[in-house]
Amino acid sequence: MSQQPISDEVAYRIALAARVLPRISARDVIEALQECIGEVIDETTLSRITVTNLKTAFGQTYSLDGEDDGEGSVGPKRCYEDIMGGNG
Repeated sequence: MSQQPISDEVAYRIALAARVLPRISARDVIEALQECIGEVIDETTLSRITVTNLKTAFGQTYSLDGEDDGEGSVGPKRCYEDIMGGNG
């Protein structure tokens, strides 16, 4: 199966989202997004993501609030905002 390349804009959003969550890599974000919206990740499919989708996709595997690292509460809402390009 051939993977469709991710646009620079979408890759940037994913990288920003990964930065705000402790111990979360860009690969983790991509896997969570694929769980929510399928294999194709583009600006159109990202527009269907919700904060609840991200919480569900990450499940209990990850600490989404950053409290364990003393980084304050950045949570999935910030991750969502970055994925939506700041327009979420």
